[in-house]
Amino acid sequence: MNLFLDDGHLSDEGLRALLDGSLDEMQNLEAAEHLSFCDECLVRYTALLEGGELETPETDLVLPVMQRIRRRAAALFFNRYAAAAAAVVLAVGLWASGAFQALVPQPNPDYRPSDSGLASFLNDFSGALDGALDTLSAGISGAFQPKGQSTDKGE
Repeated sequence: MNLFLDDGHLSDEGLRALLDGSLDEMQNLEAAEHLSFCDECLVRYTALLEGGELETPETDLVLPVMQRIRRRAAALFFNRYAAAAAAVVLAVGLWASGAFQALVPQPNPDYRPSDSGLASFLNDFSGALDGALDTLSAGISGAFQPKGQSTDKGE
């Protein structure tokens, strides 16, 4: 049996075999893939399908299916918003009872900031900068002194 014609479309024999379910797994996949992108073969395949009669269920299924959909939607709505509401009630209750106050650090009235950290660094840097500037100015003023004269005033 030839599944495809020379022009690449499904043969009538291949379409009937697909409809009957007599194709092996690989041929079934090839035919399904071809039908997914070939409109011409899809029209021919649906024309073959229209010839058969559709089966009708013994009982009407619309009402039970719609009831089940409504129950699931209501349960989903209730579960989602009930959980959110419970979380809000719990958070407000804990906040109102003062349970979160234990998590907030209380200020120490005896605390006095010391000269440490950034302030200490800035003081050290300022002292070092003053010393460097004094050394630099002494070196510059000594460079312009005539030979034999001392830059120290105490000598």
